[in-house]
Amino acid sequence: MPPSGYHRRAMTARKGASVGAATERRGRGATVLLLRELYWRHTRRAVTFRYGLLVFDLVTITYLVVSSFFYGQPLLDVLDVAFGLIILADFMARM
Repeated sequence: MPPSGYHRRAMTARKGASVGAATERRGRGATVLLLRELYWRHTRRAVTFRYGLLVFDLVTITYLVVSSFFYGQPLLDVLDVAFGLIILADFMARM
């Protein structure tokens, strides 16, 4: 079953949606294609990207171990949020 509002959006696009909406869809489609390439293809750029993710994962694990010795530092709170947002963005990109 199509997602809610699917038919309404499809009808709007057929009837001639605004130029801004068409550009937004094209941009979103290009982003999806880029993410699919980076996560699933075997191009040089995709392999480099995935090695970057591996390095980020190792940095994150190292940070978790090292930060356990410095409890209560204000900088750690900022870094926790930064790491969390990056991990959330990675998770959302995979969906």
